[in-house]
Amino acid sequence: MSGFPWLGVILCICSSVSVAWADDTLAAEADHTIEAPSASHPIVSRRCRETSTMVFLTRLSRCPTAAVAAVRPGSVLISRSPCIYSNLALETWLFERLEFADVERGMLFMWTNRPCVVIGRHQNPWFEANLKRMSELNVAIARRNSGGGTVYHDQGNLNVSFLGPKATYNRKRNLHMICTVLKRHYGISAEPNERDDIIVDGKYKVSGTASKLAHRKAYHHCTLLVNVDKAVLGEVLQNSCEHQVETKSTRSVRAETINLTDVAPQVEMCALARRLGEQFASEVQTGAGLREVDVTEEAFPGVTNMTRQLQDWEWQFGWTPRFKISTDKLVVCVYHGRIENITEVGARFEASALGLANIVLRGKKFTIEEITAVLGRLDSQRDRLSPLQDALIECVNVVSYT
Repeated sequence: MSGFPWLGVILCICSSVSVAWADDTLAAEADHTIEAPSASHPIVSRRCRETSTMVFLTRLSRCPTAAVAAVRPGSVLISRSPCIYSNLALETWLFERLEFADVERGMLFMWTNRPCVVIGRHQNPWFEANLKRMSELNVAIARRNSGGGTVYHDQGNLNVSFLGPKATYNRKRNLHMICTVLKRHYGISAEPNERDDIIVDGKYKVSGTASKLAHRKAYHHCTLLVNVDKAVLGEVLQNSCEHQVETKSTRSVRAETINLTDVAPQVEMCALARRLGEQFASEVQTGAGLREVDVTEEAFPGVTNMTRQLQDWEWQFGWTPRFKISTDKLVVCVYHGRIENITEVGARFEASALGLANIVLRGKKFTIEEITAVLGRLDSQRDRLSPLQDALIECVNVVSYT
């Protein structure tokens, strides 16, 4: 049994129904591209109940042509993959390849991921996340194409993406739809705030919003905190280097979060996703139905390359806006993830050593591995460069190993 077992169907909604994110290392999945679904996937491993409101017409064919045929405006799609890179790649594929000119509401795409930290397009991963702790916990790092803040995903998050024409882009409408379902089915009083977060009990955040707008298209995505591991969330999103970093990158706005299951224990991932799909399908009234898909190159030509680009260091770290990291010994300017300039604080190092380091390290990745490798090749200068190398490693540690 794989994917969302209750979703291997075409769904026709005959009556009104309804539905329901949190704030907005190096990847252990770096060699992952497209994969088969995992048996441990939270919605793969258990069967949903409450199917009385659904009319099952025919089972979804597993052939790639059927998968592509399912991807059209008005559809509700569920990814079987638990891989953040595959799912973000499919979201990009849908956004770039589909045309929404003739529809009012576009389509809905949902998925869950293995543990990962997802930063916004213009954010600084060194500043936003505890990269050392992420590596220890096998938590991946990903940069998405939309703006907004940093979030932690695991399989207790439901990720929801509304894709459609820019002319009818409406985040409030999407969020109110989610709040309606939370109230109707679970008795949870929730409402969007001025930042387009979803707040419960006037205080706790269960969903945050990010979006991407193009000339004629747009998407709004969010995740819902269903039953996320908040202990891990707190560890990987904690970084205490703010006073040592100067950056103009987008900074996350921290907020107190809560799981939906803490408010209403009966909230269950599979049923919640189904209700969201049902509500969307009933509102768009296209009859396109709800389908489960595998993220494969055969089904979605070009998605493998999109996945690889999302895993690339140049995107994850090399896209980072310019920032400076300061210690009591050095100030290092980093641009697009690479060392731009090194200056000393006071007179701690030989001038010739500092000058040489600036020459050989300019344009090199701001990583301990690259700094050590480059300076290590200058064996004849080891004694002069060793104190400077230690100070540079300290700078990396400030933002990576807090």
